Amino acid sequence: MAILVKDGIFTKNIRLPSGRGIAATINGIWYVNVYAPSGTERKNEREEFFNRHLPTLLPTTPVEVVLAGDFNSIIDSRDMTPHSTTLRRLISTLNLRDVWDIATAPRGFTHSTFHAA
Repeated sequence: MAILVKDGIFTKNIRLPSGRGIAATINGIWYVNVYAPSGTERKNEREEFFNRHLPTLLPTTPVEVVLAGDFNSIIDSRDMTPHSTTLRRLISTLNLRDVWDIATAPRGFTHSTFHAA
């Protein structure tokens, strides 16, 4: 997980001590890149990450935001279960939208895990 910029571009950076997130402001746009805890057994840790740690990387005043990374979660129960209501609420609060355009691309996922019963 990283945010890369060319030399000479002024940035203001914030990093989480855990290494799971970084934010940088570039030309007034706030870029945030995260790597949330993964796995079913770490669901509570992931929800704490969304509730407590991720907000420390976000601006306190209204600005343009690009939030990217590996959330190890989904925001819509149609995609898979269980989904994260905490992540969905955060995205809604920030008025963000997923840039995966369902209208021009088929529904797809970068990773799926199926468990046999």
